[in-house]
Amino acid sequence: MSKLMAKKNRGDFKGEPLFPHKHKDGNYVASSSRYEVDYIPVETIDELESLVRAGYGARMSNPDIKQAASFISSENIEISGKKRAGGETGPWSGED
Repeated sequence: MSKLMAKKNRGDFKGEPLFPHKHKDGNYVASSSRYEVDYIPVETIDELESLVRAGYGARMSNPDIKQAASFISSENIEISGKKRAGGETGPWSGED
């Protein structure tokens, strides 16, 4: 299983990690924008990762920070822990 992570880039919690946000219905959300009309609900982190790799952003939050989930664009999401061709693991920056 991979690990998706981003960092808050402004405000009181700048630099704090963000993780995929699980909504009350149990789904994660990928999206092409911050608008709900563009939300694509998915059930697993692997499904979310596939959409992030395809260029979609994701709703992300941190359970220790009492703020609403944020839309994070794909280029600001790090993907690590999944083996790539050649057996390498590590952060994925959006460029393969």
